[in-house]
Amino acid sequence: MNFVFLGDSLMQQNDMSTFPQTGWPSKFNEFVRSEKEILFKNFAKNGRSTKSFIDEGLFDAALSVTKKGDIAFISFGHNDEKKEDETRYTDSKTSYVNNLKFMYDKIKEKGADVIFLTSITRLKYQDEKLLRTHLDYPDEMKKLALRLDAKCIDLEKITYDELKPYEYFYNSKYYMVLPKGRYDNYMEGLVDNTHLNNLGAVWISFLVYKELKKDDKYKDLLI
Repeated sequence: MNFVFLGDSLMQQNDMSTFPQTGWPSKFNEFVRSEKEILFKNFAKNGRSTKSFIDEGLFDAALSVTKKGDIAFISFGHNDEKKEDETRYTDSKTSYVNNLKFMYDKIKEKGADVIFLTSITRLKYQDEKLLRTHLDYPDEMKKLALRLDAKCIDLEKITYDELKPYEYFYNSKYYMVLPKGRYDNYMEGLVDNTHLNNLGAVWISFLVYKELKKDDKYKDLLI
């Protein structure tokens, strides 16, 4: 069985050139039963939207390794929102959901299952209040999943609710908010309130694990 990941930089497999940035699927294997012999096929890539993921052939590549009985995890939204970039922007109510449905239909034709995941909240505050920055993209994904009777893990809501009670500094431990002089790749430090570090990837993996563990369809695959 394969777990196939389709998404953006929150999912992508990073290397040492961007350390400590970490896509959460690289930590999700810690929550999967080893005896199930599940292979991880990660096609997620930094900066991609549903549109650019399809246009650049990344979806075709993911589909080519997907087979009956596999599970595809689909998470887009961060870059679909970027109205200033015509190569990535999608309208939340039309092209965004149409692209998601296109991927869903093609994967289901292969006999594989689909799990949608809304975008992780950004660590953006105003007047000490954590903001919701993903517009209506999470809601449109949830509506589509409901129409398709597909599984959808609402990571936007789950992560927002977990972070909301705490101040920015406490929550920044999960993100690429880095001090000067600690990491070779970022000697000048970094304030990146979107991408995950190693701890953040473990955090998101655990949240996904908890949601799947509640579902009889998936719980036996997990520790």
